Amino acid sequence: MRGTRETPREGCPRSRACRATPGTPPGARALPYHFVAVTRAGTRSPRSGEGFVVPLGLRFDYATEVARLGRLLDALDWPAVNLAGHDYGGFLALGFAQDHPGRVRRLALLNTRAHAAFTPRWKAAFELVTPAGRTPVMRSLAPSLPLGAVHRRALGYLVRRGYLDDEQLEAYIGWMDTAEGRRWLLHYFSHYRVAVRPELRRRLGDIGCPTAVVWGRSDSYLSASIALEPTRNIPGAEPTMLDDAGHWIMEERPAQVTAALRHWLDRDV
Repeated sequence: MRGTRETPREGCPRSRACRATPGTPPGARALPYHFVAVTRAGTRSPRSGEGFVVPLGLRFDYATEVARLGRLLDALDWPAVNLAGHDYGGFLALGFAQDHPGRVRRLALLNTRAHAAFTPRWKAAFELVTPAGRTPVMRSLAPSLPLGAVHRRALGYLVRRGYLDDEQLEAYIGWMDTAEGRRWLLHYFSHYRVAVRPELRRRLGDIGCPTAVVWGRSDSYLSASIALEPTRNIPGAEPTMLDDAGHWIMEERPAQVTAALRHWLDRDV
């Protein structure tokens, strides 16, 4: 992203900034727009050599995270944006669009829990992890938990299929191999809640900006049925449902996702 590389960060006494890095789907480099992808507070790429900061005083409940997105836009001096969110990002983007409609020109939701929850298998898994983060005994075990290995196993198919290479995967999850990284992740999950968000569902019809719903139907984490309610209830929402893609839709089908986002960005506000 031209012009902006640093944004204010909370909770670090020796630094006033965290890194904002370019974030576009593979193959989307020709889009005539600026994109910024922001990592969760406290994470730094293992390639940077700067270490890992653990701001354990920060909160990561939903309202705080949505408000944090607003503060990021304030820091960038962006009064209104085209907001696209995948997975957890879509979860936050939906709430931000509902709370701050004047700041979202267009909204795109890509394979995200949005107003709903995970498939039963993964919902049960997260329901085990989140109480562990709130339990002192489990928190004390955090430095020894094999979180990096678990994520490598879950995401290994992206490397096997050529969507990512080993270096990219390590940049994404390598910090989980550190004791501080594991401690931070458990702290984050101590604030996370898995339940359905009925208040987000009730306000879908209040969203008035052009909205795209882009979804890989083969997502094992998030059912394609989640995409139906935004498509039906957000006025003018346009779905792009891809039968041959799963959760990591931007890596799996970059051309189709790029085409859907190009069309979304061309829609009149």
